[in-house]
Amino acid sequence: MIAGAPYSSAGYERQTLDGIEVYISSEMDVGPEGIFVDLVGWGPFRYLTLDGVA
Repeated sequence: MIAGAPYSSAGYERQTLDGIEVYISSEMDVGPEGIFVDLVGWGPFRYLTLDGVA
């Protein structure tokens, strides 16, 4: 996962989820339940996790 839009949007599908633009690579093998992104941690130690991709 990388914060920000890709340099070139070729090969990516763009979706807007809860007001956030998400670019999903066409090379990702997404599971049947879809992708789940979560913010975990506390204070300055927060980070994103990604589930549902093989």
